[in-house]
Amino acid sequence: GAFQVGPTGEIVFPLLGGIAAIGLSPNDLATEIEGLLEADYIRDAQVAVAIAEEAELPPNTVTVIGQVFSPGQIPFKVGTSLDLFTAIASAGGVTERGNKNRIELKRRSGEDLTTRMLALESNRVLSLQDGDTLIVHAIPVEVEKEEEVVAVTVIGEVKKPGQVPMNPED
Repeated sequence: GAFQVGPTGEIVFPLLGGIAAIGLSPNDLATEIEGLLEADYIRDAQVAVAIAEEAELPPNTVTVIGQVFSPGQIPFKVGTSLDLFTAIASAGGVTERGNKNRIELKRRSGEDLTTRMLALESNRVLSLQDGDTLIVHAIPVEVEKEEEVVAVTVIGEVKKPGQVPMNPED
């Protein structure tokens, strides 16, 4: 019969249940199954294992969000690397409001989540890892400062009592 290697790296074989196939060559897996069958069920078991179809591993991904033209997940092949510049370019590049000097990298390592601030030019060849998230922050909008009126109130025995505007630059 044909048996598929599941996501846990095991095949489910009649009588034997789950057998770890990950990391074994076809010959090693055949020897393993023969040994298990001969231990309890069949004398002189003969098992042949061949790979019918090789599954392609799902790609690694980096998520790029924020001030880019095409936010989303950027796939890259397992066993290859993706640098910061290529990830940003694959997301359409930085928008006009995007701050190339304020790119946040979030990386999970086990239970820990680390955050690091990057600049596109100085970190362009930084190698990213599967599961990384990049956030391209916006350039802060400058708020025009309201003109502050500074005045002094003059009271007492003067010719013109009241408020006298003052120049804040004096």
